[in-house]
Amino acid sequence: MGVQNDIFFPEIRRCEERYGVRTTWYGEDKDILSESKDAMLLYYLNEIEEQRGELGSIKAPSMDQSVDSPFDNKLSEWSSSYMWFDADSKKVIIPYHSLQNETYENAVFYDYGMGKGLGFCSVYIDVEAFLEEKNSEDQDEWIDFCRTMETVIGIETKDLSWLERMTVGEAIYRIQSFYMIEPDIVYSDLQIDVNIKNFTDKAFFYLSMPEGNVIKAENALVTQIDDGFYLVEARKEHIVLTY
Repeated sequence: MGVQNDIFFPEIRRCEERYGVRTTWYGEDKDILSESKDAMLLYYLNEIEEQRGELGSIKAPSMDQSVDSPFDNKLSEWSSSYMWFDADSKKVIIPYHSLQNETYENAVFYDYGMGKGLGFCSVYIDVEAFLEEKNSEDQDEWIDFCRTMETVIGIETKDLSWLERMTVGEAIYRIQSFYMIEPDIVYSDLQIDVNIKNFTDKAFFYLSMPEGNVIKAENALVTQIDDGFYLVEARKEHIVLTY
């Protein structure tokens, strides 16, 4: 507990507070944590709750990582063949890449690719790998890692400001909501008219416009995220985009 208290937890909490990150913490003993009488552990749990984070589980023998949700879910390392749902189990698959041994340039490259391709990106930190380091020279890798992590989050906060930093549980809910909506889209020379069935609260879409610009949005917020590329946040079931 001393190592986590002095090294790991403070730095991750710093990033949470500085950049508005909401973290999901995975562990093999999640089910017994709430019954612990350890003062330091209870402090950690209170801090996670205050930051609106969440606890996830690592389940043996598969070692699948999941969170409590009405929808079955697990983490899966990002690949070019990625799908949002497992074909056999129908679990929601949350893609990630590992940041531990990456330079910040590579990490930003991966996150930009996932963010602009999926509208989503996530990073997995394997703290156990750092716990196995025995000497001070190896432990310096954690310091280097923290610098990389903060650099990546800082760059993305500026360049991908439209991304919301949420827990895995919230991401699962939004993925399911996206697949339940049924948009009816009508294109014309001057506008795009969209009626959304099964609309709840809000919905998000990508809009690609190689030529022209969105000049007016009715019942929607439009954010330009790249040249000719927009994120559309629908706030009612009927939206109109004029260009």
